[in-house]
Formats: sequence, structure tokens, C-alpha cells
Amino acid sequence: MACPANISDDYQVILIGAASVGKTCIIKKWTINEFSDEYIPTKYSTDHKEIEVRSRKCKVEILDTAGLSQYWGMRDNMIRQADGIMIVFSITDEGSFEMLKELHQQVERNISESSCVLLVGNKHDLSETRKVTYDSAWSFSEHLGLDYIETSARVGHNIVEAFVHLIEAIMDKRLQNAPPQRTQTKNTKCRVM
Repeated sequence: MACPANISDDYQVILIGAASVGKTCIIKKWTINEFSDEYIPTKYSTDHKEIEVRSRKCKVEILDTAGLSQYWGMRDNMIRQADGIMIVFSITDEGSFEMLKELHQQVERNISESSCVLLVGNKHDLSETRKVTYDSAWSFSEHLGLDYIETSARVGHNIVEAFVHLIEAIMDKRLQNAPPQRTQTKNTKCRVM
């Protein structure tokens, strides 16, 4: 479905999740195609990327948030302003999966009606040490009414697909909420009597 010209092509996406689930790695893999095993806790950072989706050039601002609980209060305002939210957990860390309910509640308290949410299970490349089954994650996402995708920032598995899926969902929602476009009519004259 094509977006009319009056729909914005600027997007703000925020990644939230527990510490060490790979939020920064997902962003770096998507924006500059790099991956690092080094863990450096994030307080907050912003990256940008332009991408073509549905034949439209989209400008995406990506906000990386702290996974440490003492910084969670900063996220409320970011969630309110975001067009899209990726809730990220690690498939190798059951604790990060158990935090999803609390994270989703924070999103629900602060989300705008026009925003979209995607559940992301990261570290797919480490499937042999998986602690959260695909079926458990899928069932949880279905229960919350969210789409679910598994990614690997290390090898790039489904990274682009996750961002494109979220941007397309935002486009669709913007299209649903857009006022009807005025159509040009032939040059007719109006008479006042």
C-alpha cells in the first residue's frame, strides 16, 4: 500500500530491554554494519539511518536506552515520543525474557496511540545455548498482540527485516490515521446568488 505525500517519512524508533541483550549491537549492525563482543553499558545514545521502504526514502532516528534498572525512568518520555518501539530480550537469558511483562507494562503506560511495538528475541546465532524457546516467545507475543522476530546482531540475521517490518507497521498506522487527501477538481466556478 503506497503512502500519500502528506504522510511523514521521518521515524523515531526506540529499543528497550534488559542490560546485555544486544540493543546497541542491533543498532550498530543496522546503521554501520559492525558488531562488537565488548559490553559497554549504555545510558542513552542516538543513531540515524536513511532507508528506502515501499519506494519512499525514510529517515530513521534510533534511540538506544539503558538496560540497567536505575535508568528506566528516562525511558517514559522517549516511549511517549517514539513512533516505533522494539522490546528486546536475549533468547539465551531467561531473566531478560521474564522482564518483558514489566517492560511491556511500561510501554503500555506511555505509548502513543499511533505507535507500533515489535518484540525482538536477539542472539539467534547462539541457539545452541537457548534458554527461551521460540514457542514460548511466540506465545508471549501473541498474548500481548505483538509481532515477534528473532535476530542476531553478530551475523546480521533479520536485523534489516526487523527495522523494515516496524517501519512498514508505522506507515500502515499513519495511513489509517491520516486525514483524507483533498482531490483536485476541474477548474469550476462557484456562483453565489
